[in-house]
Amino acid sequence: MRKYPTLLVGGVLLAVAPLTLSSFVLSLLAQAAVLAVFAASYDLLLGYTGIFSFGHALFLGVGAYLAALFLLNGHSLPLAMLAAVSAAAVLAVVIGAVTLRSKGVYYAMITLAFAEMFHIYAGMAKVTGGANGLIGIPLPSFIAAPVGDYYVMVIFAVICFGAMYFFLDSPTGRVLRAVRDNPTRAAMIGYNVPLYLVIAQVVAAVFAALAGVFLALNQGMVYTNVLSSNTTVNALLIVVLGGIGTLFGAVAGSLIVVVAGSILANYFPYWPLILGALYIIVVLLYPQGLMQLSFKRLGTIFRSNPAKEPNVSAGSDEGSDFH
Repeated sequence: MRKYPTLLVGGVLLAVAPLTLSSFVLSLLAQAAVLAVFAASYDLLLGYTGIFSFGHALFLGVGAYLAALFLLNGHSLPLAMLAAVSAAAVLAVVIGAVTLRSKGVYYAMITLAFAEMFHIYAGMAKVTGGANGLIGIPLPSFIAAPVGDYYVMVIFAVICFGAMYFFLDSPTGRVLRAVRDNPTRAAMIGYNVPLYLVIAQVVAAVFAALAGVFLALNQGMVYTNVLSSNTTVNALLIVVLGGIGTLFGAVAGSLIVVVAGSILANYFPYWPLILGALYIIVVLLYPQGLMQLSFKRLGTIFRSNPAKEPNVSAGSDEGSDFH
């Protein structure tokens, strides 16, 4: 029940943000919202299914490029979204079928190979604009203004996170966690482990493609870097920073990477060093991510005499403070 007041306060803050924040900050928050969805889709694989991929940017890029191509050719946004989702789902099924017998680093390298093939193709093909990318994407009127763009991206993120939450809370989502924890036992009790692994990849690909569609709308252009391995690495960093297997940790991670990174870039030419140092500090102090942070722990850290804290037995569930 404690979640509902928090969600209510968060919703109110998001709704009134345009009244107090500048257009620049609103644009950063809109970008962070889209990136949070992409990072959360990666967490569906890594945190909830145990699949480590280096090629997740492929689905983001497919969604972005297809949305741009459809809109540039005069088609509607719903049709562009349908095309992006369908293409991402088909690609996920193909890649999942090819990589079913691969695990760990081998799977990661195969997915990287797929992503890099599309990355190279996008940089050479005429249909994708080559190295120049696709620019001048016609935007719906309600997205053209900074405030409209902010509301659209935030509402999109809220819907996606709600859908991912209910999916993970469904019987299928619970089976995925069982597969992550012990695939052998999951297979022994009758679950088709390869099928569930493919389902996880398809669902993650669909949300990543949707993030790609709205990334194209947010930026008004699409370049080949959306397909690069750096894009997947950024999603991995955001997930680790926020907390692997927390879903909503992607929000905290994306806010730090986008908002803090953009602010630091205005004042420090070597801002990636500062952001990297911040990342190392957070990982060392909170290895389970920022979602591990709680007011109760902060009170313990800053209390003058922490030695008087009651002894907690080893069998207690410390993670219960963070749910």
